Amino acid sequence: FRIIRQDNSQVRYFCLKSELLYDGNGNADKFIGTAIDITDQKIYELRLIENERKYKTLFENDGVANAFYNNEGKLIMLNKAAALLLAGNPEELTGKDLFELFPQEEASLIFSRIQKTIKDRIQYSYETYMNMPSGKKWIQSTYQPVFIANDDPQGVHIISLDVTTKNQAVNQYKHSQEVIARIVDNTPLVLMLVNSDLNVVKINNAGLESFGLQTFPFPGTSFGKVIGCSISGSTSEDCGSTQQCRNCILLSIIKKTFATKNSTQKAEITIDISRKGEFSEKTFLLEKSFIELEPEYYVGVWLDDISDMIKAQQEL
Repeated sequence: FRIIRQDNSQVRYFCLKSELLYDGNGNADKFIGTAIDITDQKIYELRLIENERKYKTLFENDGVANAFYNNEGKLIMLNKAAALLLAGNPEELTGKDLFELFPQEEASLIFSRIQKTIKDRIQYSYETYMNMPSGKKWIQSTYQPVFIANDDPQGVHIISLDVTTKNQAVNQYKHSQEVIARIVDNTPLVLMLVNSDLNVVKINNAGLESFGLQTFPFPGTSFGKVIGCSISGSTSEDCGSTQQCRNCILLSIIKKTFATKNSTQKAEITIDISRKGEFSEKTFLLEKSFIELEPEYYVGVWLDDISDMIKAQQEL
């Protein structure tokens, strides 16, 4: 029972134990009562009840699907988010077997994962495209063994998250990147991406053909080696540092773009190309763009090879 002390209004809890004593004739003679102060124990119990209530509320209303399965694959407890994935409500789903909740293939997969989690006694994470009762979805799930009162797992706690929208967005992004890459690779214009160290990190198929390359050597190849600069490889100086480099119109335009971060410039340039001991001269119409992909900066170079057109004009 509970009392409220009059001197300080403090609430105290007591447990009353009583005993009725009889005289020699068997008549009730005395009543003995003992009151034990159990305030601390009672407060602890009330706190446990309150914490359990709070935990249950958090569990039931958590936006992430939580479900507990026993070792045989029977659903012991689940929250509203998990019930939504299973196209039902917690009351009607609790107690059902995996094979009552999922199609055969998915139920077998989940059961095997539960058994593996119990056997290995460690947490596992998966991301799987599954035929859920609520429809086909990408599900990201974590399987955690549950230990109760002893060292043997008594079941598995499964946390599931529907990542279908995220995966669709990622796949759409990858697809768009592939489309852009194909457009870049197959456009008739020469496209190059040059970093601030004057190394080429990307060049398309038209660029490989114009500069006499079978394949791109590797990302980060010096600018001079990629374009077949006539002095590249014939000097010990760094690419872009010789007097000839300082007189190179293309290199000067790229350096100026890095310095000014100005993307608006068009020019007609002529490059002397050396490839496998053979020399040639090519004329290009150039456009360039300053590109910020922090923390890196690049210059995109667009070149339209007009060498054949110039040659044809000269022959007229």
